[in-house]
Amino acid sequence: MVWVNGQHISMLRGWVVLYKDGTIICEDQMRWAKLPGHKNIERMFLKWEDRMWSIDHKEHYIAPKIRGYIDVNTGGGSQGIQARKIGYYDMEDRCKVYMCVDEATGTMTYETEPF
Repeated sequence: MVWVNGQHISMLRGWVVLYKDGTIICEDQMRWAKLPGHKNIERMFLKWEDRMWSIDHKEHYIAPKIRGYIDVNTGGGSQGIQARKIGYYDMEDRCKVYMCVDEATGTMTYETEPF
């Protein structure tokens, strides 16, 4: 079981946002674009089954991303999620920093991308 700020997170995989006032919103509750007050986010989590990683106390979070796949050998009949990412803008190093979790293995890696 995974808990955030005293609340059980039942969603199997996805992002979780913890606001400074203690409010928690999960990916299965609301789309990122509809989230209120991105500037009031205290922590952002990436959950994969019973594991969770977080990015804490950043000013500029990046909208979560999902990398998908389509199997062209089956005419697009097979598709799914390959990886999930959360991230933030690192203004000092002028890059985007992503935490990426492989959907098949649960392996977490960091990626950077200049902006």
